[in-house]
Amino acid sequence: MKLVFKMPGISAYPFVLGIISGYPVGAKIVSNLREEKKISKSEGNTLLIFTNNAGPLFIIGTVGYSIYSNVKIGFLLLVINIVSAIFTGFIFSHIGKNQLRSASDECQSELSFSSLGEIIGSSIKNSFYTLSTVCGFVILFALIISIIKSSGILSIFNNKWIECVILGILEITTGINLASQIVSNNIVWNLALSAFFIGTGRSFSFASSLEYNF
Repeated sequence: MKLVFKMPGISAYPFVLGIISGYPVGAKIVSNLREEKKISKSEGNTLLIFTNNAGPLFIIGTVGYSIYSNVKIGFLLLVINIVSAIFTGFIFSHIGKNQLRSASDECQSELSFSSLGEIIGSSIKNSFYTLSTVCGFVILFALIISIIKSSGILSIFNNKWIECVILGILEITTGINLASQIVSNNIVWNLALSAFFIGTGRSFSFASSLEYNF
């Protein structure tokens, strides 16, 4: 992490789990590290840019197998997602490397030990809170998409690609599903759009990190 991203070693924790577990585990762990003062505010903002990723279960299972009916496509999109996360993290960590180094000096690293029961209880509470929050947002945006479709307002564009982009930004799975249904001469365009939707979680994390006050 120090060599590639100019970040403290503990930042490998949200990065690896963010890739393995998917949204929003990476962002949640970054928030926890900041609350525990194990990373600085600037380091937390930078970590949000490349640790909040879609997980392999979603990309391979949902996108590859269920939507495209091709597991190879799922693995291809997974590799693209991981490589783009590394590339994005490398660029932004080096752009702000001087700020990150100075801010890291102010970071306090305090170790605290809790009983096993407290750890398990806290983990369960946090899991239910995170799960309910994510499900709530999924339902909310699914409702918004349903309203937009019913209103017929997207018919003014008369273009399936534009409609797909608008709905896909609101809800990733819907966008990928629509992208797979668009008939094109080259499936590369469908996959490129699907990869874009998969990476929107990282894009939104970047936008929020600009205003996020840890």
